[in-house]
Amino acid sequence: MRSKIGKVVIDAAYGLQTSEQATEEERKIEEIVSNCQENEYNAKIAREKNWAILFSLSHIRGNAIEWLPVSQGEKVLEIGSGYGALTSVLAEKSGFVTCVEPSPIKNKINAQRNRNREGIEICQGNWMEISPHLKKTYDWIFLMDAWGEAASWIDGADPWAELLKSVKEYLAPGGKIVLASDNRLGLRYFAGCREPYSQEYFRGIEGYAENAGKKTFSRPEMEQVIHLAGLEQIEFYYPYPDYHLPMTIYSDEHLPKVGELWDNLRNFDQERYLFFDEMKAFDQIIKDGLFPVFSNSFLAVIRAEKEQVPQARTIFSKYSNERARAFAIRTDIWKDEEGIRHAGKAACYPEGRRHIDQLPIWMEQLTDVYKDVGITMNTCHMGDERIEIDFLKGQTLEEKMDHFLLEGKAEDAIRELMRYIQAVRQAGSNQKFYVTSEFEQVFGPVLLPEGLTCGAVTDIDMVAGNAICCEQGWVHMDYEWSFDFPIPVNYVIYRIIQNYLYGNVERKALNKELLYKRAGLTEQEIAQYTD
Repeated sequence: MRSKIGKVVIDAAYGLQTSEQATEEERKIEEIVSNCQENEYNAKIAREKNWAILFSLSHIRGNAIEWLPVSQGEKVLEIGSGYGALTSVLAEKSGFVTCVEPSPIKNKINAQRNRNREGIEICQGNWMEISPHLKKTYDWIFLMDAWGEAASWIDGADPWAELLKSVKEYLAPGGKIVLASDNRLGLRYFAGCREPYSQEYFRGIEGYAENAGKKTFSRPEMEQVIHLAGLEQIEFYYPYPDYHLPMTIYSDEHLPKVGELWDNLRNFDQERYLFFDEMKAFDQIIKDGLFPVFSNSFLAVIRAEKEQVPQARTIFSKYSNERARAFAIRTDIWKDEEGIRHAGKAACYPEGRRHIDQLPIWMEQLTDVYKDVGITMNTCHMGDERIEIDFLKGQTLEEKMDHFLLEGKAEDAIRELMRYIQAVRQAGSNQKFYVTSEFEQVFGPVLLPEGLTCGAVTDIDMVAGNAICCEQGWVHMDYEWSFDFPIPVNYVIYRIIQNYLYGNVERKALNKELLYKRAGLTEQEIAQYTD
């Protein structure tokens, strides 16, 4: 039995017919997707304040897979498509998606939210019911939320390995399987979060019953299951804070640095304990080289056979898409076929292309502004789909200052900071600041003292983490937030100090008020900049 909602086909011919009653949340989700455009979902999420609605409709869900190199024309299979949070991303990237999902309610919602997209077919039933009737192979097969629940619909001593063996038969030559799992040993579960399936504390850490139908995996367990299924090549990625609502994707070739993992209170679904400071724990775990063991979740990209020729691949992606669509971007680091690293920025939506295309212009203008003070701009140029930026190696000013603090040399850290601030001030003080309509549109009305100075062009993100130290001074890595109307150079300096102090708990040992005073900031300015 085949039906259509908009352009989406639902095929219910092969799965067992089931009757289920929609929950209150499902009725609300269906109402939203039926009556709202996708760019209106976030307003509904904010209004409802409900985890099920957030999980089902948030565009952040797509960050888990949007960075993968799925190309137009490639055939995609999504097993366990749920309410279609990932289906929409896959359809946009490939143009052809086959979904497998047993729930009629979820399928209806998926079809309704994607009703205007071409190339989506939903097969109603579980994988073991549907797979014998599939007549094609796929370039990409996604097992995301369905992976942890495999034992609830597959029999056998090791249902997860049996699932992968079955799925492998539908891979096209050179095809890839992508699966996701919460980490049984994820740091959050030691720190006070409940195990996601049983809703019990420490259930995964203490181990599951042999007949558990749903479970999470540690990395060694995942590797064992994958190899048991006869799959040879695995690339592990680490979505942070987790794969459900990720903002950053790390890999074994680009692991997090100390101080980066600060956004740990993401338990939107249920209450939790706070047994310890997860940021401090992660910092120590990173220093000890154990992050792959304690990452909150995994994403594995799997091939049936090992690559004979190295391929280009992304090793890091960071999303900045919790902002307006016109400014939503993704920052990538990738390795080419020869193993050389590159960096770049891509717009998440068509509306953001103008924001990205402006970067080469800012580079040229800021290079002129800072040419005499020892600050140079990292080089960028237009690529096919993104702005490509030179990948820089070296110690950032932030890392250099942290090193001094660890050695108990706080005054040396302050001296380095003030030297950099002096360079920023010198370059950004060749004009008198005055308030313009463009300034008020971005920053709102302010009451600032007379006599402030500014530059012709200002990058407000000249923070220490963006400055690579070199013999000539510093190379500035990121000039995305630049403006060509007057902005007080003291505001830039305020942000440099504020960003450094609040990026790591240990840095708060520095006296904030003393730093502001040494940087020449008045109390009136600080009050305005803080607001």
